[in-house]
Amino acid sequence: MKIITALFAAFVLPAMAIAQDSPLPSPLQDLLVAAADEAESPRFESAVELLALTQPADAIIAGAGAISADYAHQARAVLGVTAAPATPEAAPIPEPSHRAAGWRTVPRRAVHTLANGSSDLWSGHVRAGFRQDSGNSDQLDYTFALALERDLSVWGFQGSVDYGYSEVGGAVGRDALNARAQLDREVGERWTVFTGSRYEQDALSGFDWRAQIDAGFGYRILLGDVRTWRVQLGPAIRFGEPVNDDLRTDAGGEFSSDFDWQISETLLLTADSQILVTDQSRFEQTVAMQTRLGEVWALQLAHRYSNEFDPEPGFEAENTRTDISVVREF
Repeated sequence: MKIITALFAAFVLPAMAIAQDSPLPSPLQDLLVAAADEAESPRFESAVELLALTQPADAIIAGAGAISADYAHQARAVLGVTAAPATPEAAPIPEPSHRAAGWRTVPRRAVHTLANGSSDLWSGHVRAGFRQDSGNSDQLDYTFALALERDLSVWGFQGSVDYGYSEVGGAVGRDALNARAQLDREVGERWTVFTGSRYEQDALSGFDWRAQIDAGFGYRILLGDVRTWRVQLGPAIRFGEPVNDDLRTDAGGEFSSDFDWQISETLLLTADSQILVTDQSRFEQTVAMQTRLGEVWALQLAHRYSNEFDPEPGFEAENTRTDISVVREF
């Protein structure tokens, strides 16, 4: 019962109400004592990691020192403190100790990400705006998009969802969904392997829906903070259900190119191209210019061109799309 009470207090007692040089509150000190009484050392380390979410490091070390000098030394090792820390403005969440098991560090890293609003590897954005189409349709749509990316550090991930909607004369004119996901694995300084999938739902494209699965190799032509350029090549299988027709399956190959150029601190240019070679080949290219409006806000102008080399009867081969969006990065 003592441990349950202490766990509850660890999350509901505000850290700001405790001065840096004050001892731990009684329920939290009881947690350390109860963990020290356990036969297994990891219990004490887990208790220190838990308290570090809300308590300053010097208060935790003082509480451990009240038990014994050996436990004070263990607390310093878990918190990564080699000497008496200077008084900070706010209690930081310490980096995981090398002694802490990997699965026990995950909750702390999640709390650190939420508290700071950013992550060392993960990034993304939410985008909302307007879209003007021409080709198979000539109308203005409202758009919303969400993208998530993990930097390629051994493993990488890219995922996005793009949705467009409009009404014409009181009826739905556009109800389109486009989603994609890709998992990458480094196999050298510049080489990667990948597997990905895509899904598109838009009757104005000539298909009620289309899906694609692909895999292959990637090569990073340019590496750097200013310009990056990556190309990919591999086999692909596309499934689709044309309007008023049966399911169709095409196998072939796809080549893609992703180019980013950080022109200045506030201006970013991107150019993404894909060409799918099957019985119904397709080319698509999107060029976007994004300018920062602050730390996390940006304005984006994007132009997309696509060409269906063998379009469905009654549909045009070429389509263009222009997007103007406000972007919120995270």
